[in-house]
Amino acid sequence: MNKLEKAGYLMHLHTSGGRVPTAKAYRLYVDNLMSDPSIYVPEATKKKIHKAINDASSDPEELNKVVANIVSVLSDNIVVTNTKDSDNFYKTGLSSLFEFPEFREVDRVFNIANVFDHFEKMFSQIENELFGINENDITILIGDESQIRNIKEETIILVRYPLPDRKTGSMTIIGPMRMNYEKNIGLAKCVIEELKNKVTSISKYD
Repeated sequence: MNKLEKAGYLMHLHTSGGRVPTAKAYRLYVDNLMSDPSIYVPEATKKKIHKAINDASSDPEELNKVVANIVSVLSDNIVVTNTKDSDNFYKTGLSSLFEFPEFREVDRVFNIANVFDHFEKMFSQIENELFGINENDITILIGDESQIRNIKEETIILVRYPLPDRKTGSMTIIGPMRMNYEKNIGLAKCVIEELKNKVTSISKYD
């Protein structure tokens, strides 16, 4: 434990408390997860995502709302969806974060609520940081890897995916640094796959 702490992978939040992983430790863990093509997603979760997306209309904006709602429910994190070259953002999940102990501190509540309320203005900065991200890609920023002032102790997951009418959608998941990365990466991959299938199915009848 001492070696891990000296190497920067563990830290003490409080003198009397135990050690917790640092952003460096989470980055190592996430990089290993992202290199694993076989992240497990429970069948029940796959079915919920499939039904939500399959039952949704083919309208890109409506489809984005469905994606945000189902992922927010399954992840208990903030989810914001948008269509490329559009200002139609859909935001949900703020109240879910308040179940986490770290978001019961006044400063953290204020910061995360500010991000939620003004996300549209911050989105261009997030996209600039992730310039070059391809459709069907997943990018993860942990802690101060993000240059956004109010997101220094959280994690941002940015996902790109295809939408009908040859449009590209984006989904941003914001949650605590100690989020369930395997679960959320699995959700993102499942969403991408289901949307690819829906777009392909729609194209066959165009």
